[in-house]
Parts: sequence; structure tokens; C-alpha cells
Amino acid sequence: MTIPVDVNGDTLLEIDETFFVNLSNIQAGGRTVSFADDQGIGTILNDDPREADLAITKTDNLDYLLLNDEQIVDSSYTVVVTNNGPASVSDITVSDILPAELTNVTWSGVGTAGASGYETTPQQGNLIDDGITLDPGASIEFTIKAEIDSSNITDLVLLLSNTASVTSSDPDFIELDPINNEATDETQLIRCNHDFTITLGDNVTIVRPGDNAHSTPGDDILIDFGRNHLVGRDGNDILFGCTDDDRLVGDNGNDTLDGGDGDDRLLGLGDNDYLIGGLGNDNLNGHQGDDELYGGDGDDELFGVAGNDSLDGGDGDDELYGGAGNDTLRGGGGNDILRGGGGMDIFTLAVGDGTDLIIDFNLRQGDLIGLSGGLTFNDLSFTGNDIIAGGEILATLSRFDTTTLDESNFVLI
Repeated sequence: MTIPVDVNGDTLLEIDETFFVNLSNIQAGGRTVSFADDQGIGTILNDDPREADLAITKTDNLDYLLLNDEQIVDSSYTVVVTNNGPASVSDITVSDILPAELTNVTWSGVGTAGASGYETTPQQGNLIDDGITLDPGASIEFTIKAEIDSSNITDLVLLLSNTASVTSSDPDFIELDPINNEATDETQLIRCNHDFTITLGDNVTIVRPGDNAHSTPGDDILIDFGRNHLVGRDGNDILFGCTDDDRLVGDNGNDTLDGGDGDDRLLGLGDNDYLIGGLGNDNLNGHQGDDELYGGDGDDELFGVAGNDSLDGGDGDDELYGGAGNDTLRGGGGNDILRGGGGMDIFTLAVGDGTDLIIDFNLRQGDLIGLSGGLTFNDLSFTGNDIIAGGEILATLSRFDTTTLDESNFVLI
């Protein structure tokens, strides 16, 4: 016996449902019909496809990265997969194939309630996690950790770009918004020998060979590849010379100038600037303000000019000019020439730094000899114009009898 039953469709997705049909007082030909089993059981099969919106996002800790030679930098990515509903979704695969420049890759996931089937222990290699189930509103956050080894990077500028994706192999699943099933992240790698570490943001300008650049008002970062002329203008700017022979001008603000490789000319101009020559025979001029100048490798010229400046020649045979103000001068490795200029200056000496020629040591101006690297006054001996430690001539003072010096003319640095 067949009994038709009307079933009205629902607007929401549901699991399979069971219903009961009870038979009673059935009449046939004027007679009452009875059944051994007067209850029928029916099943409503939910054969509608499961609809949901799977979404994925990806972020990293580096938008730009400056790489020195033979440098290894940690990099990390955060990949978040979410089921925005309305249905649960199974057989989910999350994948992220990373660029070859990323090495020692590990990843793992942390999920909310309603998330299952994902890897929670650290895995090695590319992110490929399948067999995942996400209920509506559930999510999983994957953390990817990797290393960037500059020895594997040959390009001066390299864009690392990769895409994370989420899919489901469930044949009954329908994706409501395929656009958010992929998320791409980019990191710009820049090979640029530099002497300090900074975080690069959106205010970065990369200057190609043959171009010159002026920053905008504000705190800007200019990175130069080629024999270019960079000007910081207003704001606390950072200028990188990277390669070749560059001219960097800080202008107004407390600027940082790093010449990188090549024979560079660095001019701080206004305010308190930090100038680094890097590799090559560089010319550094702090100009106004209390500036810090470091020549780096090569035979450099350092000019403090105005203000109370700190000058360090680094390795090489350098010439240092303090100028006006109370300056601190250290030749560094090599045989250097030091001129304090006006003000009470400190000429710093250390064992192993070579023999420096101090042109204008002047007690009447309050000049002092600084002792660094554990050197003390008791380690010194004096002969004619020379200051000696352990048989090494640390400095020669032009037209000055060093035997007239006493401990009050020295300071520990």
C-alpha cells in the first residue's frame, strides 16, 4: 500500500530526517481494515549540496628585508582558514607552496572549537594539510617559520611571492565565495651591505641605477642601487647607498646615512645624524648638530664640523677632523691622522689600532687622551712625541712633548 505524503522544503540545510505515519480506522468496502503494523516510518533524505564560505588570509612579518652578505634571517607567516558557514565542510585541504629561497621550513596549526583533522605538531616542508573538517564559525591558524639565507640570493632585488589556498574535495560542497579561497603575500628582498638593522615599512623607495631621489616630508627610507644622489629632506630619514659610489644627503632631521660598498660621499647637514661609510674610501661630513661618524673599511675622511661629534675611522688609514665643539676622535685600525679643531676634544687610543698622528693636541683647550680596550695610564710610557704601550707606538703628538703628560690628561673610554 502506498500513501503519498507532502514534504515542504526548508530554507536551511539540515541532516536527514525521519517521520512516522500512523494508520487507524481504515474503511474498505464498508468494512474496517486492520493492519498487523499500523505505523509506517519514512525518511527525508537531505540531498541538497552543502553550501559554505571557506576563507583564507595570509600575513608575514616582513614586507621588505635588507640582506647583508652571509646573513640568515628568520621569517614567519600566519595563515588563517575560516568557515563562514552556513554548513559544515569536510575533506578540506590547506596548502602553501613556499619559494625555494625559504629554507628550514616548519609549520603547525592551532584551531578553535569545531575544527578537527589538522596537524598540531610541527611539520617540515611546504604547508599541505588535508582531511580537515570545519563547522560554521570554526577556524585554524597555521604558523609557518622559515629562514632566508642571503648566500642563496643572487639578485640585488628579489620579490618573494607565494599563495596559500583552501579547497574541499567533498562532492556535495558548494563554495559560496571562491574569491577568498586564496591569499598571496609578498616580501621584497634587497641585497645591501649595511651596518645596522631596521624594520622597513611602506615608506621605502628603491632607487635604480641612473636615477636620483628626494624623499618627501616625513620619515622616509631610500635604498640606492647605482651611482645615485639621494636627499633626505625634512624628517628623520634613512638612506642606504648599497653598491657603487653614492652621494647621500640627510638634510633636515636626525638622519641615518649608510654608504654601503663603494667610495661614497655622505653629508648629514642639519640636526644630529648618524653616518656610516661602509666598504670603500668614503668622505663623511656631519655638518651641523651632534653627529656620529663611522668610516668603516677603507681610507676615509671624516669631518664633524659643528657640534659635539663622535668620529671613528674604522679600519684603514683615515683622516679625522673634529671641527668646532667638543669632539671624540678614534682612528680605529690603521695609521690615522687626527685633528680635533676647536673645543675640548678626546683622542682615543687602543692597543692594536695602529699608530695615529695627532696634529693639534692642546692642553689649554682641555684636550684629553682617551684609553680604550682595557688600556690604563699605568700601561703607558712616553718618549719624545710618542705614547707607547708594550713596545707599540699608539700615537705621535705633533710638536708636543709627551713626557709632560700626567694621569690627569687621560680618561678611560
